[in-house]
Amino acid sequence: MYNNTVAASIRNPRQVFWLVGMITLLLCIPFPFVEVDVDPEAMLSENEPVRVYHNEVKQQMGLSDIIFMGVTLDQHDDGVFNVSSLGRIHELTSHILQVEGVISHNILSLSNVDTIQPAGPGAISFSRLMPSPPTTREEALAIRERSADNPFLLNNQISKDGKALAIYIPITAKDQSWRISNEIEAKIKQLNGPENYHIAGLPVAQDTFGVQMFIQMAISAPAAMALIGILIFLFFRQIHLTFSALGIAMASVIITMGLFIASGSTLHIMSSMIPIFIMPVAVLDAVHVISKFYDEYNGNREETLNKVMRGLWKPMLYTSVTSSIGFMSLLLAPIPPVQVFGFFTGIGILVAWILTMTLLPAIIMRLPEHALASFGQKAKAKDTQISSALKTLSQASTKGRYAVLGTALIFIAISIFGINSLVVNDNPTKWFEKEHPIRAADTLINDRFAGSYMVYLNIGHNDSDVSPGDTNELIQKITAYGPQGKLTNDKLADLTAQENDPVKRLNATRTWVTQQMQGQNESSSPNSDDDLSFDVVDDTPASDVTEDTFAIWSNIDGILATAMQRFQITKDPAMIRWTDQLAEHIQQSGFQTKINGPSDLIKKINKELHEGNTTKYTVPDSREGIMETYLSFQSSHDMHRLWHIITRDYSSMTLSFQLNSGDNVDVDALTSSVDTWIENNPPPQAIKTGWSGLSYINITWQQKMVSGMASALGGSALVILLMMTFLFRSFWWAVISMVPLSMSIVMIYGMTGLIGKDYDMPIAIISALALGLSIDFAIHFIVQYREKLEQHSFAEAIDYVFHAPAQAISRNAIVIAIGFSPLLLAPLVPYQTVGWLMMSIMSVSALATFLIMPAIISLFRPKSIIAER
Repeated sequence: MYNNTVAASIRNPRQVFWLVGMITLLLCIPFPFVEVDVDPEAMLSENEPVRVYHNEVKQQMGLSDIIFMGVTLDQHDDGVFNVSSLGRIHELTSHILQVEGVISHNILSLSNVDTIQPAGPGAISFSRLMPSPPTTREEALAIRERSADNPFLLNNQISKDGKALAIYIPITAKDQSWRISNEIEAKIKQLNGPENYHIAGLPVAQDTFGVQMFIQMAISAPAAMALIGILIFLFFRQIHLTFSALGIAMASVIITMGLFIASGSTLHIMSSMIPIFIMPVAVLDAVHVISKFYDEYNGNREETLNKVMRGLWKPMLYTSVTSSIGFMSLLLAPIPPVQVFGFFTGIGILVAWILTMTLLPAIIMRLPEHALASFGQKAKAKDTQISSALKTLSQASTKGRYAVLGTALIFIAISIFGINSLVVNDNPTKWFEKEHPIRAADTLINDRFAGSYMVYLNIGHNDSDVSPGDTNELIQKITAYGPQGKLTNDKLADLTAQENDPVKRLNATRTWVTQQMQGQNESSSPNSDDDLSFDVVDDTPASDVTEDTFAIWSNIDGILATAMQRFQITKDPAMIRWTDQLAEHIQQSGFQTKINGPSDLIKKINKELHEGNTTKYTVPDSREGIMETYLSFQSSHDMHRLWHIITRDYSSMTLSFQLNSGDNVDVDALTSSVDTWIENNPPPQAIKTGWSGLSYINITWQQKMVSGMASALGGSALVILLMMTFLFRSFWWAVISMVPLSMSIVMIYGMTGLIGKDYDMPIAIISALALGLSIDFAIHFIVQYREKLEQHSFAEAIDYVFHAPAQAISRNAIVIAIGFSPLLLAPLVPYQTVGWLMMSIMSVSALATFLIMPAIISLFRPKSIIAER
């Protein structure tokens, strides 16, 4: 392998340039065809049950992703409820209705919702809350008062202090939210009013992150590369070799990302960081070679290069393979984007190794003579600061080994305490800095309104509650009606073979019966849109249907309607009151959430049907009473809103929990509390429940991330231990090589817990990088030490390692740690996280290599478990 890579490249540099250049250019071709998906929902596979159920509920209930917009004017006594502000808000709403991608009939705004008022005994009237802008202060304040009396708007659209309002903008697709929000902001600038507009919501945060992610990649990655280049130049004072190291890193990134895109993979939040993870490893390899060449150069580049590359061949092969394994272990994580990220980053590391073994020697061989004129001992004489620091560390690690190991144990204990304090949590809105407009808007909306994070609890009839006896009883009742009954039973039997859901079967059969009553021959499938939503049947027979036949069909329909009642839980007063009790429990438990369901609407309509009598703000005692509220609401302009909370066959309802925090810990606490309450307070009917919503999906993939990363980390650590055992032909040397790795992971996670930072996706993934980079330093240290120990004493071997090899390790650590500091200035928090974690990994692993490993070697040197060779 050495002859086919390094030796061949030294002999044929031109051919290497051509080959690498052609491959790199070829893999630039796929770049314009990259597909982007920053939706956290894609963290789960399309077949993941929670994701499938989420999409089913969205379709069943007509739910949409929502952009939240808060409007404030705190300097005005009436807030935004003044004539001028409401006029501009009305104009803005009219504009939003025309924006492509907005579901206009579902917008929740002052001009697009009804006020509900009594219209005499048993009658109710609906009228638009703000059909036109008010002209007087009295009219503006009246709008505010009527808004607060609408269950759809209270604390949703009207702020808690009555001075601000929110507009809820449903959209057709999440990936349109950035464009839509920009179009809205452009209109706001045209209005040029004193109001403050705040746009937030998970879709906006996710889509905006996707856009800014590319901008950040275009800024932070080159900035990091530039700073790394400056540091390399300061170390070696050789511009050609500096650009060589950066060129290898860039070529590694281009080749890897070209393969990534050509494979059809989608660029996700994690995969966008592939270049940032490949670059340090590629630079590490190149700096090791340049550093060794820097120390060994004697004027004969081919001789020096062969000597350097032969000495680094095995350790660099192992460091690259272990780093690759660290990332490819992410294939064990049950999260598709993380699997893709791990696989291609692992590929990229191997690509970087191949280029370091081929392209770098070729470049060095083609350098002009004057480029290396000052390279060597004369230049190295200036390199005293690092040497002095390493000498101090050498003495501290050997002479003060007990103090070093005792201090390390203290830090481990503190880190374990920090690890126990870790909180697994993520929130896409927190991917932005606190000062970012989206983060600031999110804070304001969730402070002044019910919240911008939606979680849905779907409550439906329980199919398993149907027994064969129930079916037989229904058949017997229908059979009593002669030929019509037999036809109906035949229809039921046909539908049973097509559909398991009894409600769909009964509903489709009722539709078919209605067609027979009207003399129609069309058949109905169990998924027919004609679903008797209001249980209203035309009682006028067709001309070719006799009154007796019509009566028979009508009686059969009545039997089917009665059979359906057991499943129509949204008509059951006891079930509606049970949801009220659930909501009351949640409120009393201290959760900051507003629960929207059929109960508030039923009670509001019932009150107005009784001429506004407040004592009638209750759930009616009968199914007929509840059905009357549903039917009454059909006169509203907002009748479609009813089907967001109940299904048209009345067999399911959805309670929407509007939270002011999208943190996983808060969402998990709420859903767990609800589930526990339901378990301890059985409903009056047999039901089945399920959770959906973007915030709930986040919980699922976070849990998978934790368990998956634990498996990946443990599995890859075991593989690396076995590889080190094979490399060193010693289990104990392998164990010692794992010390920097273990210290890095323990201290990074411990520090994360101690400072109170959430354990999120970037922090979970960084452990894979810690595996690869930390073992890198240990391998180089131990290989050089053991080779020197073959012919020298312990003291001489340690002294040697703390010179040239340790200088190469320290240069690498400094280059990466400082080189990635520009990421700390990025406005996107995941990039900041990667920045400070990179710096931490380099610092901890280098110190562990220079202090703890030599202390262990020094302490156990006389013992048989680490025999000198």
